[in-house]
Amino acid sequence: MKEGFTLTAKAKLAPVLEDGNHVVTIESASFCESKKGTDQVLVVFKDARGVRLNHYYNLQGFQRNEDGSFKKDAKGARKIDEAKQDIALSIINGMSVHAGIEDGADYLPKDLVGLSIGIKVGQEEALDGKSYARVKRSMPADKVIATDDSW
Repeated sequence: MKEGFTLTAKAKLAPVLEDGNHVVTIESASFCESKKGTDQVLVVFKDARGVRLNHYYNLQGFQRNEDGSFKKDAKGARKIDEAKQDIALSIINGMSVHAGIEDGADYLPKDLVGLSIGIKVGQEEALDGKSYARVKRSMPADKVIATDDSW
């Protein structure tokens, strides 16, 4: 970098895909771990304008107490909920088929990169009380017709 080069801080957020239906390309996909230690896959979707949306797909489901906290075993680890884990896996595996991975095929997140898919984006409130754009569902890209609630 040249001497005297500086950056200027600006409080501008990058645009995010708006609510509705979109045909997007999977720009990147990789295994990661949440702050609480949940195994996830981070998928970055990008539309034709270059607008991106990050979505974290959980690979695990956990048992919860009535107050919403996680149930823990004697060692303090969260207890797996097999039914919730099956649902979590069905969501990402269904998305992969919509993107073009053959039904029943084994794949890695990197195999999703470059594939086109249809997604429905909607707002979801997070634990911090803020509303965030999230992928609500997926479908094959050639099935995306309009931005509405018909699918």
